[in-house]
Amino acid sequence: MLSTKIEGINIKQPYIGKVFIEDDLIICRNSQLTLTLSPNDFLNYESGDIVSIMPDGIISILYRSSWQDLTLFITNQCNSACIMCPQVCDNSGHFLDMNLQILELKPENVKHIGITGGEPTVFLVASPGIVVIAPSSTTPLKSPHIHKTPE
Repeated sequence: MLSTKIEGINIKQPYIGKVFIEDDLIICRNSQLTLTLSPNDFLNYESGDIVSIMPDGIISILYRSSWQDLTLFITNQCNSACIMCPQVCDNSGHFLDMNLQILELKPENVKHIGITGGEPTVFLVASPGIVVIAPSSTTPLKSPHIHKTPE
């Protein structure tokens, strides 16, 4: 994930929005708020990118409009202690609201959606409603496949 700190953004809660380039302005909007961003050589925004902006000014590109893969990070929770896993797992909860906001922004060109996290099935078992996350996307998958990494 590409991240950097930006100045001049005054928000109180984390924000997820879609980038639009209009008349040499970089506009980031969602259903509730529109922000104007400064050019950033490091991130090099493209129309259709989906970004998160934190109150401390950290901006991250969650999805590039040129990508075909969208990864949804569901939870930090995990019930295993796999020695090869670099993920720091804890009980801090899930990111359902953030993932629903990403899907609501209708990411373009998505052919594959990956669900990951600590251990996503821990959250899926505890909250079976998460399965409805995929149908809320704009274009149904032509031939849906579920791939599970080997344990």
